[in-house]
Amino acid sequence: MIKIKDSGKGFEVESAMNKLSGLAAMSERMHLIGGNCTVFSKIDDGTSIEISLPLY
Repeated sequence: MIKIKDSGKGFEVESAMNKLSGLAAMSERMHLIGGNCTVFSKIDDGTSIEISLPLY
């Protein structure tokens, strides 16, 4: 598992994931190889991204 976190300005996750964005592409790629990508963000409170990939 990899967790990336910042204390930036944050954003609306749902609207960002519905667009053709880098976050949406990253999430799709992880799902294609059996992994998971979860994005948490809150306005004025930063963002964290958790990526997990099972080891076979």
